[in-house]
Amino acid sequence: MDKKTAIEEVIFTRKKGKWIVKYKSTASKPLCPLFGDYGPCEKCGYWRDNRCVMKPEELTFEGLIYRVMKNAKKRNCLSITIRIENRNITKGSNVF
Repeated sequence: MDKKTAIEEVIFTRKKGKWIVKYKSTASKPLCPLFGDYGPCEKCGYWRDNRCVMKPEELTFEGLIYRVMKNAKKRNCLSITIRIENRNITKGSNVF
């Protein structure tokens, strides 16, 4: 994957015992933050009444680990961020 189209960050945020996944990129192409696919939102099947009606995917802890490994290996991702209630995990913290 070309650096210009690489997803630069995958963010996992813990909310109420589940993990929410979002994708970010500074590329000039539009990126869906929920699916991590490039393309305009207006062409997506979840785009209705000028807004996205798709809810973010919720993962279990096992799903989180799987997705971190999958994204790190497959997506040429430069950064993976794991957040718990809007706080970043620090080394040695016992949050799981």
